[in-house]
Amino acid sequence: MSRTKLLGVATTVNPLMQRVRPSFFFELADHAKRMDHRVVLLDPRAYGDAKRGFTGLLDEGSKNDSHFVRKSGLQLDAIYENVFVHLVMKGMARPLRRDAEHLHIPLFNPLVPGKSVMNGWVQKLSDGVIRAPKTIAVHDVEQITTFFERNQTAYLKPIGGYGGRNVFRILRTPRGFTMQCDRYLEQGKIRRELTSSEFRAFTRQLLLRRPHLIQEEIPLVHVDQGRMDFRVVVQRDVNGAWRRIGIVPKVANRGGVVTNLVAGGHRLSLGEAKIAYEKNFGVFPEDKLEQAACTLSEMVAGKLPTFGIAGYDLGLDADGRVWFIEMNPKPARSLLTREMRKVSARYTAEFAVFLAR
Repeated sequence: MSRTKLLGVATTVNPLMQRVRPSFFFELADHAKRMDHRVVLLDPRAYGDAKRGFTGLLDEGSKNDSHFVRKSGLQLDAIYENVFVHLVMKGMARPLRRDAEHLHIPLFNPLVPGKSVMNGWVQKLSDGVIRAPKTIAVHDVEQITTFFERNQTAYLKPIGGYGGRNVFRILRTPRGFTMQCDRYLEQGKIRRELTSSEFRAFTRQLLLRRPHLIQEEIPLVHVDQGRMDFRVVVQRDVNGAWRRIGIVPKVANRGGVVTNLVAGGHRLSLGEAKIAYEKNFGVFPEDKLEQAACTLSEMVAGKLPTFGIAGYDLGLDADGRVWFIEMNPKPARSLLTREMRKVSARYTAEFAVFLAR
């Protein structure tokens, strides 16, 4: 008799310790049961001796009522790595990834290339689908100053950054440079007017902390004098096909650098974004945004077969062309609507089942 297949979900969130039932994990578990699979919640800091079987919270509930019980010696058929990005950057998920590879367990959410490599991949796609801004991985200050010989404005971003932290919009001026950032270290929003020598000294310190890339400014459309872009989230279903979860418009504060909510940006409904766009620029190209996200995802999945979820920050210009800004391999569910989160839970379960099969 064959055993029930088990889907591991690596997370530091324990739904049993929270007062409000976090619906995502329970809905994920319920969807898995409908496909005759069971979910196991794994703490990436303490999941036991993987060689002898994993330890975690196994859902032993009925089809519509999840009930998690701590079990050990569990043999997993697929693992969804759902650890927060800032914890992954500290190495928390590394042992689990290593064990999954050693035990030949398919890992949903593989490590993806950094911003610079991803941008290079996008550059090779047809401009008819999506455009990518000129982007250079920066190793020294000279590369930055050389970039401004042909560009009046650019963005300087830390490789591996998130949440708009330490992203600078730089404007070349007759006296030197103006640098703006919505989330700079612990200082929050800053704006600095620097001479050329001060600019070189400041950027040299940035490069000492971590590698950066410099990117030409994208001609994004504006809403109420704030730049607008779109988080387009797609996932794979039980057949491995890409499906749209949702499109979330984001608008930067007036004069702001990034659209991230934690950096001062705000959300619009898709309807509000359509009205704002069509008021000035013509028909809103919603289908182009979805097509671009699916094309990008198919490209990445061709290189990383267990890649199954992505949130793309995409922009639109006044001519309706789609621009690639960056990819988020772990798009924040907090940005999604309640209905979008329900759909995300369903497809998360489905693709994990696809991998387990």
